[in-house]
Amino acid sequence: MNAILCALYTDTDIYKALFDMQPSKAPGPDGFTALFFQKNWKIVGKEVVAACLNILNSKGDLIGWNDTTLTLIPKVSNPVSPKDFRPISLCNTCYKIVARAITNRLRPILGTVIDHHQSAFVPGRLITDNVIIGYECMHWIRNNKKNKCRFGALKLDMSKAYDRVEWKFLEAMMIKLGFAKGFVELIIRCISSVSYSIRINHALYGQIIPQRGLRQGDPLSPYLFSICAQGLSTILSQAEHDNWFKGVKIASQCPSISHLFFADDSLIFFRALETECCYIKKCLQIYEKASGQMVNYEKSALTFSPSASSSTIDAIQRIFSITVVTGHELYLGLPTFSLRIKRIQFAGLRERLLKKLMDGLRNFSLQVVKKLSLNQYYRLFPPGGSLHWVRWRNMCRPKQYGGMGFRSLLAFNRALLAKQVWRIISDPSSLMAQVLKARYFKFDDIMTAQLGSNPSYVWRSILWSQDLIHKGLLWRVGNGLRIKAYSDRWIPKLASGMSSLWRSNESLLVHELISPDRTWNENLVRSIFPSFEVDRILETPLRNLDSDDIRYWKWGTNSLYSVKSGYLLETGCFRPPESQSAYSLESDISMLQVAVFSVVRRMPRQAIASSFATKFVMSGKLPNFGLV
Repeated sequence: MNAILCALYTDTDIYKALFDMQPSKAPGPDGFTALFFQKNWKIVGKEVVAACLNILNSKGDLIGWNDTTLTLIPKVSNPVSPKDFRPISLCNTCYKIVARAITNRLRPILGTVIDHHQSAFVPGRLITDNVIIGYECMHWIRNNKKNKCRFGALKLDMSKAYDRVEWKFLEAMMIKLGFAKGFVELIIRCISSVSYSIRINHALYGQIIPQRGLRQGDPLSPYLFSICAQGLSTILSQAEHDNWFKGVKIASQCPSISHLFFADDSLIFFRALETECCYIKKCLQIYEKASGQMVNYEKSALTFSPSASSSTIDAIQRIFSITVVTGHELYLGLPTFSLRIKRIQFAGLRERLLKKLMDGLRNFSLQVVKKLSLNQYYRLFPPGGSLHWVRWRNMCRPKQYGGMGFRSLLAFNRALLAKQVWRIISDPSSLMAQVLKARYFKFDDIMTAQLGSNPSYVWRSILWSQDLIHKGLLWRVGNGLRIKAYSDRWIPKLASGMSSLWRSNESLLVHELISPDRTWNENLVRSIFPSFEVDRILETPLRNLDSDDIRYWKWGTNSLYSVKSGYLLETGCFRPPESQSAYSLESDISMLQVAVFSVVRRMPRQAIASSFATKFVMSGKLPNFGLV
C-alpha cells in the first residue's frame, strides 16, 4: 500500500483529478472554477500538470496555492451574531487538483485502517449502515425491560470538530497506522500551509494563519478526520476488550456494538452502571487531550432502558453532566426510535417536502424507512396549479412511455430500500448485514426472512422491499449446491427465471442435473422438465463447478442492482428483452406463473389449500403450474 501511496504522480493522475471535479463549484481567491480548466485544458493543461507534479513529486512550495476564502453562510433566517453563520472554505482549484490526486490514492485503502464502527467516506460503506444499526440498537434498548439488562446510549456532539484537529495528533495517528513517512509529510504540508481571508460584501479582509484544524472545503479533510476519529474508536474498542464496559448485543450471534461514528456524529452504547460510565468518561478525556477535540455536553444527550432505576440514571447524569431524554430525536437526520403513529413521527419530513419540493428531497432517509403518504403531497403541485386530468400513476411514467416524468415517491422509496436488501446479499460481511442476520434471519436467507418477534420499523421497511428484489434476482450456476431446481430462479432465458413446475417441498438441487464432465445431464433434464424449458436450461452457461453459486441482478449494469433499475421495475416501466420479443406460449405461461407465485409463495400449506388459486386449478380455469 505504501508503495502505491508513494509512487510518483503522473499526468494521468492530474487529468483524472481535475475531470472528476464538479465544474460549477465556487472558486477560491484565484477566481477560476474547475470548468475553466476543463474547457481550456488544451491551452493550460501542460502548465497545470507541471505545477501540480512539482508539488507532488518535488516538494514544491504550496504558499499561495493554499490561500483560502472564508465565506459565511447564514444558519438561521435572520443572523445577528457570528455564531449564526457557517464558515465555508473556498480553496483554489489548482490546490484542489493536488488534494484530489492524493485523495484518489488514499481512498481505496482507507477501509483497511478504519474499523467497521465508522461508515463515513469509506468505500463500500454507506451512511445508512450506521442509521440502520443505530436504529436496531435503540429499538432493542427501548424494548428491553428485563431487570438484568439495563443499557444506555450516549449521543455525542463534538464542538467545532474539524476546526479543533491537532496536526501533530493527525501525524502521529497516520504513522501509528503504518503510513509511510514521505506520504505523511505530503499530507502535513497540504494542511499546514493554509491561510484564510474572510469575504464580506464581495471584498476580502485579513489574513489568518491557523495552527490546527481541517478545512471543510478541502477534498482531503473528510478522510483525514476519519483517521483522527479512529483514535477514539480504538480507545473505546480497547476499553471494551479489557472489560471496562460492555456494548449492546441485540442477539446471541450478533457482534457487540459499543459505538458508531459517522464523521462527528457519534453514538456510544453501554450498560447502565456507574463504573462503566466513569471509564467511558475517562476515554473521552484521553481523546480530547490528545486530539484537541471537545465534547459539547450541552448538545449531547443520554437515554436509557425502561428498566433502569431513577437513582442510577441520576448518578450517570452527574458523571457526564448531560441531559437525559426518552429517545434521541435524530441521528444522522432520522429518529432513533419509532412511534406507533408514523404520521406524527414523520410530520417534519412532510413539512420539508412541502417547503423544498422544487429543490428536491433528501434521499437517504428513504433508504432506511418506509415513508407514509408522501405521494399525496407531491400531487398538490400539478403543472400550472390545475387539476389532474389523468391518473397519478400515469403521470409518474417516464416520458418515453407516455407519462409526464414525475417521480412516484412510493416506488422510489421502495427502490431505495431494496438497495439495503441487495447490500445484505452482496456484502454479507458488513456490520449492518451481520447485525440484521443475527437478529432476524439467523438460520435463513434474507430472501426468505420473516418479520420475527418484536421487529423494528426499519426491519419492517426493509422487508417491504423484499418482493422488488425477488423480481429481478437470479442465481448464476456454479457448483449448483445452493440452488433448488424447482423453487429458485436460475434459468435466465425464461421470463420468470424459474421452472413452471414450482414445488417448494422438493429438494432437487441443480447440482444433481450436472454431469461429472461439467455439462448438463441432458437425459435427466428432458425427463424432468417440460419440453419448452429444456432448451432454455441446456442453453444456461455453466461456470467453473468449483466455484460457489452467486446471485445477480438480472436488469442491472454488470449484474449489480441499481436504484434506477429497481424504480423502473417497480413502476412497470422496465422493458426486459423477453417483453420486446415476439409472442410465445412459454413466455406467457412463465409470466402467468410469476403472477400466481407472487400471491401464494409465502402462504402456509393450509392457506394454499383453501385459496382462490387452488379452487381455480381444481375447476380447470387456471393451468396447474406445480402450485397444487
